[in-house]
Amino acid sequence: KVDYAVIGCSSLDEDGTILDFDAQEVSVARAILRNSRKTILVADQSKFLVTAPVRIADISDIDYMVTDTPPPARFRDAAIRGQTEIIVTQDLKN
Repeated sequence: KVDYAVIGCSSLDEDGTILDFDAQEVSVARAILRNSRKTILVADQSKFLVTAPVRIADISDIDYMVTDTPPPARFRDAAIRGQTEIIVTQDLKN
């Protein structure tokens, strides 16, 4: 197992689903998530504007999400229920 896994995605649904277009990339991302102690999702706000067909995971499967702006309320609620910490980079100070 690795200590930290960092993944990206193509799309985020407001219900907390993490999605991508490429089934092979999804298989790799799932394997990475299964074999790590802590999981990190990195995704900007544009991922909420795109839909993709293949499910990678649910936000509850992720320990930390790093994003540029606060996500929509429904997504944030799903993250809270799943005990996923959201880190918003616009809130970080130099």
